[in-house]
Amino acid sequence: MYVFGIDIPIMELLFFVGLVYFVSLVIIWLEIRKLRKLLLTEEKDIGRFERDIKTEEDDISKLEEDISKFNKKRKKTKTR
Repeated sequence: MYVFGIDIPIMELLFFVGLVYFVSLVIIWLEIRKLRKLLLTEEKDIGRFERDIKTEEDDISKLEEDISKFNKKRKKTKTR
């Protein structure tokens, strides 16, 4: 086929460009799937981390309460 007086294989070029475009779309789609899996894994890890922090904070507050009770008892026994 002639374009601007030059013999260029337009259909073959369009086929090649379309093929490259399709392959690039497939690669992008696969990378998005990997990224989605990674994000879901990270979301689970963050949730677990937050639960662990909450548990540790609860444990620390219980320990502080126990220490304060022990100190109060200790002060009472020293004053007697």
